[in-house]
Amino acid sequence: MTDDYDDRKFDDAMITQMKTQLGDSICTVKFTKENGDEREMKCTTNLRYIPEEKMPKSDEGNNDRKLFIVFDTDINEWRSFRYERVLSFYYPGNAPSNYPPATRVFP
Repeated sequence: MTDDYDDRKFDDAMITQMKTQLGDSICTVKFTKENGDEREMKCTTNLRYIPEEKMPKSDEGNNDRKLFIVFDTDINEWRSFRYERVLSFYYPGNAPSNYPPATRVFP
C-alpha cells in the first residue's frame, strides 16, 4: 500500500462534480482571470436558465476538460474559466436558503 496521493484523480472527480452541478443549477464560482483579477459570477450550463436567444448554436463539445464554458446569469452572456484558476465554488443544492453556503475552497 502506498501513501502517495494522486491529485489527478481528485481533480478529475472535482471537475466531474462541478460540471454536473453546473448542469443542474446556478452555481457561484470565484476564480482568477487571466489578467490576475479575481472575479465572482453566478453561472450555469442548465438550458432552462438560459434565454432562447442565447442558446448554444451547435452541439459541438469542448475538448478541454479543464475549461468551463458557462452562462453568466447576471450579465446574460457566455463566459469561461479554467479549473486551475478556481478559488471557490458554491453549489446551492437543495439546502434551504437561510443556511449559510458551504464553500469548497481550493488550495
